[in-house]
Formats: sequence, C-alpha cells, structure tokens
Amino acid sequence: MKNLLVHLCNSSRTKSVVETAVKLASVAQARIRGVSILDTRTFFEKAGIESAAYAGVEATRMTLTHRRQMQSREEFLSVCRSSRVHCDVVDVRGDPIELLADEAKYNDLTIVSYGRTPHRHDVGLSAHELMELAQRGAHPLLVLRRKPVELDRVLLIYDGSNASSRSIRSFLSQHAAYLGNQYRLLCVGEAASPQSGAYRAMLQYCRSRMETLEVGCLPGSPVKTAAKYAQKWEADLLVLGVARTSSWWGSPFGQLGSDILQHTELAIYAYA
Repeated sequence: MKNLLVHLCNSSRTKSVVETAVKLASVAQARIRGVSILDTRTFFEKAGIESAAYAGVEATRMTLTHRRQMQSREEFLSVCRSSRVHCDVVDVRGDPIELLADEAKYNDLTIVSYGRTPHRHDVGLSAHELMELAQRGAHPLLVLRRKPVELDRVLLIYDGSNASSRSIRSFLSQHAAYLGNQYRLLCVGEAASPQSGAYRAMLQYCRSRMETLEVGCLPGSPVKTAAKYAQKWEADLLVLGVARTSSWWGSPFGQLGSDILQHTELAIYAYA
C-alpha cells in the first residue's frame, strides 16, 4: 500500500477521520492525498429553473461550504506535518462521485467518512452514494465514522459472491497488516453451509492468510441479520462486497453496506 486518498468533506466533525487516515498512512509508510470537492450538482441542476433569489442563496451556501472545506484542508495538512507523512491536497469542483472515482484509480485505498445527521451540509455523501462510489471504484473504499474508534475487531462477510470474495481477498492481502487485530469470517446465505464448496474455499484461503481466525455462519439474507450479528460480536469494521448488479436475494447493489451505515456506527471496507 503506497498511496492513499482521503476525502476532505465539509464537516466540522471529521478530525478523528483525518487522524485515522494519516495514522494509517504513517504505519504503511504511504503517501496520502487529500481531495476537497465543492459539490456543484444542485447549483447547476437548478440554476436555469429557479429564481435569482434562489441562485443567490445557493451561491452563499457554496461559499460557506468552501470555507468549511478550507478549514478541513488546513487541519489535514497540519496533522500530516506533525506526523511527518508525505501529503498533498487537490481542490476541485463538480460531482463528488465522478471526481472521487477518477482520483481513486491512482490510489490503493480511498478513505471517506459518513455521519448520521439530519443536517445535509454536514453529511457529505449519502450512504447510497458511498455504495455507488464503491461500486465504481477500481480499488477498495474505507468508510470511517465521525466517532473516534480503534478498528480492532474485523468481521469479514462472505456470501459466496465474486464481490465479497474480492473484498475479503483484497483486505487480507493488502490491508490486514494495518487494520485490525482480531478477525472473524462470517459466511452468510448460500455460503453459510459448511458443506458448500464456497464455504470451504474461503475458509481455506482465510486460514492461509491469518494465524488466528474465528468463524461464524448465518443462514438467510444478510441484509436482515448481518448488522445485528456485527453489533452483538462488537465489530469495529465490516469487510463486504458491493455487487455491480442486484444481489441473489433480490436486493439492490450496496443495500447491505447502505443499511449498515444508516442504522449503525460501524465502519466498512467495501469493494466491488
């Protein structure tokens, strides 16, 4: 892992996210790039149909957002300097999903944050938008929460799909050395049967990579049960795949990750 990307959103409560990202870069001896994006989607979508008064309000909102982003930018640079981590920052305008997906092509891991708050200006991307970003990304996406927490207990969710297999393999081969110290493989759905080939193959792979590994099985749809299981196990980080189409149980792509973000405070590592 040589290059990390972190989204510097306009929230005033993301210092812990920046500190976690910089700490990860320091441990991995990686370079980290911060990207500050001024979201202009709403402004350009409505500029031609709304009144001049609305345009003025929207322009003011963008100005205030830009100021908050500059504060996040300076905070990021300050943390990098104090940690002696090589860094740079890019400031762009446009569609955050498009711009982050493009920047992510050149980095081994993209780090973003998600906070459950009713104030849209302080949220950044929505849960569904983050899953869309993971779906389109060439590399994994790490979604951190605003509440500081050590990512010690990692739950690897395997449903037998190619996406979940890629996510687990990517995590164990590239990032497990820097994230977590206790791991559990949770086989769900069709992969929950110990007699299935998918179960045996993934268990064999994980044990070849990990000295110690707990194993659990959870029949049925993970969308309905995985979050409760993760909370009961007291997981800090969930590793999961994001299908590029609807999943075998009929749910839209990214529903598991989206539900976990919206209804828990768990961080997720997602890959399509």
